[in-house]
Order: sequence, then structure tokens, then C-alpha cells
Amino acid sequence: MATSAGPTICIFGLGEAGSLIASDLVAAGASVAAFDPGDVEPPDEVTLHESASEAVTGADLVMAVTTPARAPAALAQCLDAIESGTVYADLSTGSPNMKRGLALSAERADVLFADVALLSSIPGVGLRARALAAGSGGERYVELLEPLGADVTFCGPEAGKAASRKYLRAIMLRGFGAVAVEALQSGHSADDVDWLWSNMTEEIGAGGETWLEDTVNRLGPFAKRRRRELDSCLLYLDDLGVDPIMTRSTVEMLRRIEANGLPTIP
Repeated sequence: MATSAGPTICIFGLGEAGSLIASDLVAAGASVAAFDPGDVEPPDEVTLHESASEAVTGADLVMAVTTPARAPAALAQCLDAIESGTVYADLSTGSPNMKRGLALSAERADVLFADVALLSSIPGVGLRARALAAGSGGERYVELLEPLGADVTFCGPEAGKAASRKYLRAIMLRGFGAVAVEALQSGHSADDVDWLWSNMTEEIGAGGETWLEDTVNRLGPFAKRRRRELDSCLLYLDDLGVDPIMTRSTVEMLRRIEANGLPTIP
């Protein structure tokens, strides 16, 4: 468990995001263990274990940086080995219902569960990416990571609340990006894209061009990931009794961006 040198943290998943978070945790003074079923090279000073059970032994916090499809299996493979009172944090983009299901499984084993929603991309910021945490372990998650430099806010004891807020936010952000892409396509077709771009950024206001360019460009390399996120969001909106007219259109735009790429920004 935690020492004066810093907490013991286990990372599940050493992809790009998991590796960046692990490196930042080491730099901040944490002892970091990891497990990944793939053939991966761990960051410096991160101990890679051969099994999930070995990796979580003695951890104060387990951070699962996985896809939603792998999230249930990631939790199941280590529940028998996690010590009582440890925080298990799921950082996937899974739905509120999925997070609630994970929380039930964790809490039956006397493990605290943190539903963590990342509000910004990990590349470039690592552990400092803005995030929300909810659930029985959400507050403890914040207590463990804030001193290490994390930008995370507790949003309540109910698992699924952080995921819900991420989905609600995505409706606007992904939708705005999709509308901006369609406007750019129209501007190119009308041979007036320079004026249109300038006008769009003026309408948004101070810092508008940087924000708009970033919003549009993120839809390119992450179009597939954003589409999957909004596919789950459609199901969530159906649960809420909302007819997702605009979000369905955003999903279709993301499909087209996957196939054809983004229009040129002036």
C-alpha cells in the first residue's frame, strides 16, 4: 500500500494512453506496476507483470485504460487478487449502464469503484488530461491522483455519472465539429472557403480559430473512436427518452470522415 514515497498504482493497458499516464505517475513519485496481454515494452521504471493478479497485488489504485469491449474482462481477471478497499478505476469510454455494472461487480468483492471520464485527449498532456470521477471510489481516486498532478474532479458517488456527463458533452462537441466539417465542404464547393472560415472564427469570438481548428482536426484521426462513442451515446439517449435526430447525423458524418478524410482548413 501507499508509502511516504507515493502510492502504488497498477495500470491495465500499456497502449499510447496507458503508457503516457504510467510515465507521468513514475515522474510524480508513484510506484507503478502494469499488465498488458500484448507484447509491449513498458515505460522506464514501470514493472510489467505476466498476470493481472500479480500486477494488482499491493496496489492502492488500479487504472484500467482499455476499450469498453475489454473493460468487463479487465475487471474480472483481477477481482480475486485485489485487496479490500483498493480503488479500481475504469477509464474506458463505456456507457453509464456499463459503468454501473462494473461497479456492482467490484463492490461485491469489497473493491471501491471509480467511473472515470476523460474530457481531453491523453497525448500531449498525459496524467494532466481533464477528467471526472464518480462512484464509491471516485473521491479516493481524486485524493490519490491530485497530488501527483492529475486534473480530476469528483462528481458524485453514483457510478455512471462521469460517463453520463462525458456523453452529454460529446453530443455538443462532436456535433459542432461535424457541422463545421459540412460548412467547410460547402465553402470549398462554393469556392469561398477562406471567407467562410474567417467568418466562422469571428462569430465564435476570442480564441475561436484555435478552438475550431482543433475541434475539426480531432475528428480526422479519431473519427472511428468518436463514432463508436456516439453509437453508445445513441443508446443512452434512447434510455433517456430523447429522439437523437442531430446525433444520428453526427454519426453519419463521422462515417464519411472515416472514409474520405477531412476537408482542407484554410
